[in-house]
Amino acid sequence: MTAMPFPHTPVAVQTAESSSGARWGGRILSGLTILFLGFDAVTKIARASFSVEGTVQLGYLPVPARLARPRAGPLRALNSPSRSQETFMSTSHAPAPTITNAASTAPTPHKLFLNIPVANVQRAIVFFEALGFAFNPQFTDASSTCMLVGEDAYVMLLEEARFRGFSKRPLGNRAAETSALFALSVNSRAEVDEMVRKAIAAGGSPAVEPLDHGFMYGSSFRDLDGHHWEVFWMDPSAMPSAT
Repeated sequence: MTAMPFPHTPVAVQTAESSSGARWGGRILSGLTILFLGFDAVTKIARASFSVEGTVQLGYLPVPARLARPRAGPLRALNSPSRSQETFMSTSHAPAPTITNAASTAPTPHKLFLNIPVANVQRAIVFFEALGFAFNPQFTDASSTCMLVGEDAYVMLLEEARFRGFSKRPLGNRAAETSALFALSVNSRAEVDEMVRKAIAAGGSPAVEPLDHGFMYGSSFRDLDGHHWEVFWMDPSAMPSAT
């Protein structure tokens, strides 16, 4: 029988070419995967930086900054008299406070019940209902009520005599003094103006001039009992790059 030379040569060549193609295909796919993961990581870091800068602009230092940036000074509040477009960060080089229990989420979540005094609970209910808030009848009686703000945030409106039963200190003159600011977030610039407009129409008064940083917009009002409320909207994706 006559031998046939190299009977498997075509198959061998095809196999070699296929193996080489498979290797290059694998390299290309691996490279694309690495590029995708790198791009995904960069975009996540960018989004995180927007969130961190947003919290800074609202008056809160991110956890790493609190621990690693001793030069960070106190932050300007949203109700700064100038309401200018300068940064909220102070130029002071005073050391930041020390935190020993740092976290980005609450280790043990709690519901927040903020108690504030009012002259007349019915009048307060009518005022805040005009702004779109609802109340829980189960926590409402002749001298107090529970205003629903968020899933775990509530404002208890207590008539002054009832409030004094919990706090033994004088209430202070809310018409002339401010000891707290209550900030509420909304979904758009238009909603900021609308809530403040409704507050003034319901008998409230303007607090300070509106704040406009482009990516963040806020305005404020005082309720019927003199409490200062800040209403703000923020778009982290429109924040300027940190310098």
